[in-house]
Amino acid sequence: MEEKGIQLVAHSPLKRARQTSEGMLRCVTSRPDATTDDDSTAAGAKTNSVSRVVELEILKERTPIEWLPTNYDAFTKRIASFEQWLGEQPEDVIAIVGHSQYFKSMLGLDFKFGNCDVWQLQFHCSVATVQKSVRIDEHIEEPLGPKRKLTETLKNSLSFAKAKLVKDGNVNADVDVDNTNEDSLSPLDFQAENDTVQDSSKEVTTIPRSCCWSRLAKLHCYDENI
Repeated sequence: MEEKGIQLVAHSPLKRARQTSEGMLRCVTSRPDATTDDDSTAAGAKTNSVSRVVELEILKERTPIEWLPTNYDAFTKRIASFEQWLGEQPEDVIAIVGHSQYFKSMLGLDFKFGNCDVWQLQFHCSVATVQKSVRIDEHIEEPLGPKRKLTETLKNSLSFAKAKLVKDGNVNADVDVDNTNEDSLSPLDFQAENDTVQDSSKEVTTIPRSCCWSRLAKLHCYDENI
C-alpha cells in the first residue's frame, strides 16, 4: 500500500467489505455503536501512510429491491453520487473497497471482480457525472453479447450464400460480407468493446463505460489455496 502511495481509503459499510478493508489495507472506520464481539472491525484501524479512512453508504452492494425495474434509478443514482463524491476529494490516490455487482455496473463491464481481487484504474474528475449518464452507460454491455452473436451468424450465413452463388456460376452475386458486421451495431456499441492491450507486466482493459474511467488493470488475484 505504501508503494502505491494510497492517501485515502473508502469502504462500504457492509461487514464483508469492512473486513476486507481491514485485512488487506489495515484501514477501517470505527463503530462506536458496536462491540468487537458483534463486529471484529468495530475498533477501527488506520495505517500511518494513509491520511483518511471513510465509510460510504452509497458504496453498498446493489440491494434486492434495486433489481426491480421500479427501483432501478435508485441504484444508478447512488453510483452517480459516488462518482461525484470521488471527484470532490483532494487526495490523488484513493483505494475503494466495495462489491462486485456495484463495480460491474459502475464500469459497464460484462464480468464481475472476484473476491478480494485488487484492480487499478484512473478516474477523470474533469468529466461531469450525472445520474442519467450512469443509467444509459450501465446498460451498454447487456445487449452487446446477443448483438455480436447475431452479427457473426449473419456474416457466416452471407459468406456461405456468396460461396454457393459463385459455385453455381452466378458471377453477378456481389455480397460484401466484410462490411456487414459493423452496419448492424451502432458506434456506441463498438465503443463499448472490451479489448485488452499489454502495459509492461500487467494487462490493461479498456472500460466499456469510458466517460470518466480508463485503464483498468488487475493487480492481484486472491488464491484461496495460499
